[in-house]
Amino acid sequence: MENTYVYLDEGYLSRIAEHFGYGKNKKYCVKQFANTLAKSQGLWCKKAFFYTASPYQHPTNPTQDELGRVQR
Repeated sequence: MENTYVYLDEGYLSRIAEHFGYGKNKKYCVKQFANTLAKSQGLWCKKAFFYTASPYQHPTNPTQDELGRVQR
């Protein structure tokens, strides 16, 4: 299997966990989740990166929706 790096956004992953936990945050192991994702694509997870990123906002002309997401 080919090596790969898996990047997981904590904000998005927590929303997915809440969705599959039916409103409650479903528990998961980040390392196992990264390994499962890589294997599903025929890859070997060499390293997983878990990060938190702020929502996208256009640098010069953000929309009202973008402004609202950043303020949450």
